[in-house]
Amino acid sequence: MNIDREEGQVGRPSPVTKVSTGNSLSSLAPKSQAQKRTFTLLNGRKVEAKHTVISSSEVETKTKVHPLNPRNQHALSKNSVRDILPQIRERGVDTEGIAIEGSDGVYLIVEGSRRRFCCIEVGSDLPLWILPRDISPDDISSLIKAAQSSRRFSYREYGLMYLSYMTEHGIDSSSDLSAELKVGVTSINKRLQAARIPAEMLVIFPDYEGIPNSFYQKLGQIQKVIEKNNIDLNLLKQKVMSESKEISEDLADVESMQKSVMRILEEATHELAEPESAAPAWNTSDIKKFDNPRRYAKVSKSKDGRKAKFEFARLSKAAMDKIEAYINDVLKEEQN
Repeated sequence: MNIDREEGQVGRPSPVTKVSTGNSLSSLAPKSQAQKRTFTLLNGRKVEAKHTVISSSEVETKTKVHPLNPRNQHALSKNSVRDILPQIRERGVDTEGIAIEGSDGVYLIVEGSRRRFCCIEVGSDLPLWILPRDISPDDISSLIKAAQSSRRFSYREYGLMYLSYMTEHGIDSSSDLSAELKVGVTSINKRLQAARIPAEMLVIFPDYEGIPNSFYQKLGQIQKVIEKNNIDLNLLKQKVMSESKEISEDLADVESMQKSVMRILEEATHELAEPESAAPAWNTSDIKKFDNPRRYAKVSKSKDGRKAKFEFARLSKAAMDKIEAYINDVLKEEQN
């Protein structure tokens, strides 16, 4: 796997990172144009891609997303593709994706997974450039980086790639990763922090892979409060989702929705972190007040009202005998 040293794309560092994709991702050419295209890979090797169009009824079954494509497929929604969904609904896909020919006849999308989602959503054909299957992981990663178009990967998607790379190469610290990839350690730490945010804190946001990068620092602070106070993440998630369900689902105002959810998340976290004022196990009140503060008659009742304690001090023996007799009479009636 290859990681581009400027942008953090997953893969093995290489002195050569430029990948030529011919005319980049130009709009679909006229039918008279040749239905083939040449791609130049990292080592200068040239491969020929063939053009194909997957019919709308087969997009979901004849295509899959390549395992090396870092786009979080679970995060794809109408919100996250709101920048391209309307135009695809109106006129179809006008920019080809790139795929690898699979051994089972299914094409593996290395670039264009958001367009694939839209095609499935609105029932549109998906045009693809199909590369041969003998492409190395380094070449695939570089193709993804070179062809990335309308939406860049999120901090979290980059961070997950970093974590995968660290595991694969036995790297234990962000400083070591920084030295190997020649990427600033601050940039790496920001992305690793984003990758370590629990999913329960992210899925509450509309288009959670599209939240502002500034949110991750706040989420990191909230995460510390959660861990310090042992807050149940699922309880927090349910609380925030319940309180935010009134937020408008207007796709044109996702950014405002994200800000509102962040505010609700902060408030809910601090609310759950604050210990509730301990409610007294017993509620005590005076049966009768006396002038002498050392003389009293009190009753204490449990919270559910099913238990009671009577306390008397400095009453006459005659008064105590009457109280005891009265209690006995009441209890006899209770037995009957």
